[in-house]
Amino acid sequence: MTKVSGEVAKQMKKCMIDAVWTAAYNRWGYKHFVSYREAEYKSKFETDCKKFKDLASGVLSGSVCDDIKWMFWNAAWGAANEQQNEFFWVWG
Repeated sequence: MTKVSGEVAKQMKKCMIDAVWTAAYNRWGYKHFVSYREAEYKSKFETDCKKFKDLASGVLSGSVCDDIKWMFWNAAWGAANEQQNEFFWVWG
């Protein structure tokens, strides 16, 4: 098994945080504020994932980096959707 460096791991963390904030702003943000912040974090997500892919190029293949990127994205949106459904089920 190949280990990634601490720098690559920190960059992976940034990608995940960007994905979470994108989903959170979409689901919970104020209507006039959402599109700006969501777009900001979506852009950061793409930029940080590209940097992650570049940093990990000697350790992980491009397709594995892409899989990790979309795993983060799908996990963030899955959690946001689940939380929103819980909220509306209780308060709806």
